[in-house]
Amino acid sequence: MNYSSTKMISIGTGGFDFSWIAPNMPLVNETTGLPYFYGTASNAQSPLKFTYSDTELSNFNFIGAATLGYRILPNLQVKLDASFTRLDYRGVEKYRAGYLNPNSNLDYKNFATFGNDYQHTYNIEPQLNYNTKIGKGKLTALLGGTFQETVAGGQVIQGRNFSSELLMGALAAAGTIPSYSTSYSQYKFNSVFGRLTYDFDNKYVLNGTFRRDGSSRFGPSKQFGNFWAIGGAWIASNENFIRDNFKFVSLAKLRSSYGLTGNDGVGNYQFMETFAATSEQYNYNSGLYANRLGNPNFGWETNRKFEVAAELNFFNNRITTTTAFFNNISGNQLVSYPIAGQTGWTSYVANLDAKIQNRGFEFETTTTNINGKDFKWRTSFNITTFRNKLLKFPELSKSTYSNTYEIGKSINVYRRYEFVGIDPATGTPIVKDLDGNGVFAAVGDYRSYGDSDARFYGGLGNTFSYKGFELDVFFQFTKRPYANGYINGSNASQPGILFNLPDFLLDGIWRQPGDIATKPRLSSVNSGAFNQAYSRYRLSDAGITDASYIRLKNVSLSYTLPTSISNKMKLSNVRVYALGQNLWTITNYKGYDPETPGTTTPPMRTFTFGIGVSL
Repeated sequence: MNYSSTKMISIGTGGFDFSWIAPNMPLVNETTGLPYFYGTASNAQSPLKFTYSDTELSNFNFIGAATLGYRILPNLQVKLDASFTRLDYRGVEKYRAGYLNPNSNLDYKNFATFGNDYQHTYNIEPQLNYNTKIGKGKLTALLGGTFQETVAGGQVIQGRNFSSELLMGALAAAGTIPSYSTSYSQYKFNSVFGRLTYDFDNKYVLNGTFRRDGSSRFGPSKQFGNFWAIGGAWIASNENFIRDNFKFVSLAKLRSSYGLTGNDGVGNYQFMETFAATSEQYNYNSGLYANRLGNPNFGWETNRKFEVAAELNFFNNRITTTTAFFNNISGNQLVSYPIAGQTGWTSYVANLDAKIQNRGFEFETTTTNINGKDFKWRTSFNITTFRNKLLKFPELSKSTYSNTYEIGKSINVYRRYEFVGIDPATGTPIVKDLDGNGVFAAVGDYRSYGDSDARFYGGLGNTFSYKGFELDVFFQFTKRPYANGYINGSNASQPGILFNLPDFLLDGIWRQPGDIATKPRLSSVNSGAFNQAYSRYRLSDAGITDASYIRLKNVSLSYTLPTSISNKMKLSNVRVYALGQNLWTITNYKGYDPETPGTTTPPMRTFTFGIGVSL
């Protein structure tokens, strides 16, 4: 059993979004002494407003698990694995008067939002294990099942006009309760499965599995799916000629597998047409509204997986390596299928009759460089190459995905206007009208320009230990030659209007007629022909950039007290540690962060200090 609790107190924001407000905007209203608000736009609000907000979040997590086994016969055993997980969340967000924008003409002076959520999951797996010897080999059989249920729900209540800001943690002190919402969902997953494994002379292994899975996330006629896999391995290091002639080889193993797996990774009740209660009232009455367009015809997403791998270990396993090739073809994808907004919805869940290939190589190795009595040094390295390709999409040109995907290319392909250059006379960005009809549109004028897939990625880690001290250093690297840069990322506003912008946007900017520039002119006019041209520029290949990087991802230092000291404290183990994440990055990426290109908030640099005690 394990129980943990976490409490976090913050101002409710990391403040990063305010890095793009105008650099000369006042922060404090000199008349009121409150945060300054220039208007109602998000870039016209002082970040100091968050000093008038508080967020308190509490999480409680319980995990309990048990295994019960009974040997019926020497070669027949029955086993039951059972687990229960409960996660409870409570939170309150308080927004005092100084947080509210006086230009918005609000009819309340403060407000607070109270939230309570829970998630309970139980999982029961009965198993029957049988093994017997057949000749020089051993046959192992497994028959089992899975019965899983998850129940989740919660409520969100907002209170306004609290009589005192000191009482904003008590809902009873609210003058009005304008909104109240609840949620509830239930998910069930049941499965029966079997596996046969034959190991001949501890050299040749053959196995096969079959399972029938059922999920409540599909309609009545689509809930069950059949999945299977076969695999084989040759443990070459157990052959006499390798064992006798290559004594430095600890393990030499070749293995391969092929199978069909299923995925039910959609939300609950997506196959049903559902209604919800309105969170706010009209004339003291709540109403109902349709909140989902159901589709009872979608079913399991499938993935055909093939892998072949070699495992080689040397020098009593001081060097271990695994090299693998994988080729996965997924079909019947579960997607949010876009439809015309005139229907009342913009999408519904459906299966996509397409074939997508994911293939690549994986290599990982660990080495024990020094294994002394007091000092030890271990190194780990891994690298993965990856390519994605759309193999099949019936009638793609007639579908709503015709401007998104292209046969033979990655599903993450960039479809953009082709950037031609900057007009030397006016500083206006120009994109190519590919179909020559004088109208710029995605249909006919977009072309493919690379994709956001990483060509390879991996990491390098080193662990050094000396007596009770341990130092871990881990570098992460990614090669991504095409990615959204600042120009076509989030908050990439037109240079010249009321926004703060990265100074590298001034490099190569157009300033006067005749300039041969690489970037358009500045303009404070957020409308008209130039603004339309800049919007097309943002949607062109001009903003696609290389997002490759090397990052010092983690550094941790810990010290474990000697047992002679911890035992005197009536403790079995005492460990103190410090951890730093996202500490240093090497990159030429022009944007916020190469790990999350095009997004607003990059991964945070964090420092953690703690102590672990075992009784």
